[in-house]
Amino acid sequence: MGQPVPQLASKAALARAQQPGLAGWVEAVNRSCSRALLLGALVVGMGLPPTAWARPGVVQTRDGRTLHGELRLTNDAVVVSASNITVVPLTELAMFRFEAAPLGDDSAQGGQGHGLLGYYFNGTNFTGDVVVRLDPTIDFDWGAGAPVRGLGRDLFSVIWMGELEPPVSGTYTVGIEVDDGGRLFLDNQLLCARWARQGQAEAAAQVRLQAHRRYALRFEYCEFWGTASARLFWSGPGILRQVIPRGRLYARSFLDEHAAEVRGNRGLLATYYRNSNLTGPTFTRVDPTIDLDGTESVPEPSFSRNSFSARWTGQVRAPRTDVFTLYLVADELARLWINDQLLLEVAEPGVAERGVQVPLRQGQRYDVCVEARNTGGGLVARLLWSSPALPKTVVPAADLLPWRPSLPSSGQTGGGLVHPAGVLLRNGSFLAGSVQRATETVVEVRTRGNQRVVSTPTVARLYLQPVREPLLMQVSPGRRGVLLPSGDFVDGLFRRLEAGRLRLSSILFGARTFQVPQDVLAVFIQDLAIQAQPFEVRLCDGSVFCATRVRLAVDTIQVHDPLLGPELISAEDLESLARY
Repeated sequence: MGQPVPQLASKAALARAQQPGLAGWVEAVNRSCSRALLLGALVVGMGLPPTAWARPGVVQTRDGRTLHGELRLTNDAVVVSASNITVVPLTELAMFRFEAAPLGDDSAQGGQGHGLLGYYFNGTNFTGDVVVRLDPTIDFDWGAGAPVRGLGRDLFSVIWMGELEPPVSGTYTVGIEVDDGGRLFLDNQLLCARWARQGQAEAAAQVRLQAHRRYALRFEYCEFWGTASARLFWSGPGILRQVIPRGRLYARSFLDEHAAEVRGNRGLLATYYRNSNLTGPTFTRVDPTIDLDGTESVPEPSFSRNSFSARWTGQVRAPRTDVFTLYLVADELARLWINDQLLLEVAEPGVAERGVQVPLRQGQRYDVCVEARNTGGGLVARLLWSSPALPKTVVPAADLLPWRPSLPSSGQTGGGLVHPAGVLLRNGSFLAGSVQRATETVVEVRTRGNQRVVSTPTVARLYLQPVREPLLMQVSPGRRGVLLPSGDFVDGLFRRLEAGRLRLSSILFGARTFQVPQDVLAVFIQDLAIQAQPFEVRLCDGSVFCATRVRLAVDTIQVHDPLLGPELISAEDLESLARY
């Protein structure tokens, strides 16, 4: 059956379609070719090579349409390939965003896994109250901090469970790295263990695995005192030693009292507790949204309709940079946390709604947690949002992820979003990368494999390590100096960063010298002076350009930033573009 005729939205495309004979040719192709062939014919006619780089994504137009499909960049337009082919000119574009790379793309070994279910217990014997997470990889360095909200820094235990799927047959080395103790089971057989009160230690074993067969995996971990860390790694045929990637791990539970059915990679991880106070046996699944009106059946047959509770965890991604209002609706006690900060609480009987305004950046991911209890015959819980450009609606599955990623630790305590290392300019633009050298006149930064030089008077901050956003937010506007890994701030004027040493001129302490990057998280040079620009362009590495104008071309985008000048960016490096 023929496919719909492509929507040729740009003037150039319309002009080409009006050339003699071309309309009939398109119609003939439409009748006889598959959508893939039609796309090839279309993009060649537009001057876009058939091999143009593409990735799944979403487009929003200025008249309110939302289009999902494979996105390709061409001359001042975005081609959306779905059930039909739509060309959206730059002039009609409100936003486009490439989706997070497909599951399993964190390794060349592919796979479609979700990660492992993690059951976090207070105490070291794997019993009692539990917090459940979906962990995409086991690559944690908690330092002296707590692993999740609600647990202490010491005397806790974790069981990670799921299935392991190797990409090829052969002999693998599979192991764990732990501080304090851990043991690893594969198909119910103990594979390796380091079970003691100790510093960081490693255990591994060789095992023969068959391609695409799934092996039951269980990783038990225990923390007694001091620092804590846990990693699950492998090496094998064609695979250098690495943390086992998410795509090769399939979440499952092997505990009768904590059942689970985890499917889908959009929505939030929902853990339902048999008791109304987030205790007792659990049932875990992925809910696409939080939109319960009290009429739904119980989540698991053994639950009572009159007494259970729920916790939803994961991440929310803002579709645009704006001040959003988040709404929580419930008929009993319910709470909302963003980046581990309690923002909303509904506490009175009867259906009630509470709202709070939160500034969110387009494409940024924020940790989210919602808890609700039910003692009255049906759970009412809804999570909605709105903004000046977005009508009030339930937060959609497309903007929710069921996991909270493993994040490298720099010794910082506390949770929340981690900001990458790089240079923050006064206008809000950000170059992700490694700061090589800085003086009072120039800053040298290595970003995306290239050495860049920017003028120090245009720079607001230097991030010398990945730093958690809550620490940055604690620094009052107007302060100048350095932020330390402990969270302490030393006031002073920045002088120089060279050869691994940073010099600061402090009124109280005189000249100070710090070893970098280990002794300094961030340098605050001057205040931000953000002025709204027509476009915001975000890259996959965390870089942001606040642009006065942009030009789209085949597989590239050119942005003009007032402080950085023109910048040519490959589509492969691009995460999103938004118009304001």
